[in-house]
Formats: sequence, C-alpha cells, structure tokens
Amino acid sequence: MWNLFLLLAEDPPPADPGQGGGNPFGALLPFLFIIPLFWLLLIRPARKQEAQRKALLANLEKDDKILTNGGIIGYVVSVQDDEVTVRIADNVKVKMVKSGIAQNLTKLEALAAPKATETAITTK
Repeated sequence: MWNLFLLLAEDPPPADPGQGGGNPFGALLPFLFIIPLFWLLLIRPARKQEAQRKALLANLEKDDKILTNGGIIGYVVSVQDDEVTVRIADNVKVKMVKSGIAQNLTKLEALAAPKATETAITTK
C-alpha cells in the first residue's frame, strides 16, 4: 500500500529532458495521507485522555481514595472549586490543587471488583 502512495506521488518522467515539467501536486499527495494519520494516532487519543482527566477531577467526592502525582495515597475530606483537602494519616490533612491528583483509586477499585468476581466464577 505504501508503494502505491509513493508511485502516485512520483513525478512522471518528462517527455523532453529539457522541459522538466511534472505534476506539482504529486509531491503533496503523501501529506494528504499523513495528516489524517497523525490526527488519528496522536491528537484524538490526547483529547480523549484529557476529557477523562477532566471527568476524574470533576467527579471527586468526599471519602474517595486518591493517588497524588507525588505518590501519596489519601482520602478526600472536602472539595472546593480548585482545592481538595486530603487526609493522608490520622490527624494529618493536606490542602492541594485538583491538578495534583493522578488517580481516583475508589473508582478504579469499583471497576476492577466486578472483573475479579467474573474471573473467579469462570476459573472454578
């Protein structure tokens, strides 16, 4: 398939060696295929991942178990606009911005629990 694109993009041999004419749009043909491929492989997944991250931060609730970007595991005590208070130990609470949260472990554990029971049922 790639060979077909290269053949289509290639200039035809000139009839007269002195003229040197050719199709100027033939060189642009590979870019017409590269740009959508670039969008499918890079831009679209990045947008999807960003939307998932925004949903994660918007759906934070009290008592959610979270993992911060620094690797600290804690529980959400309160949620304000852009701030979250996290309990990381007994009598130790930390205020942090929402963008410092990497994962919501409560939601991940809830998603993993049905899969674990399905595997246990099928293996018996």
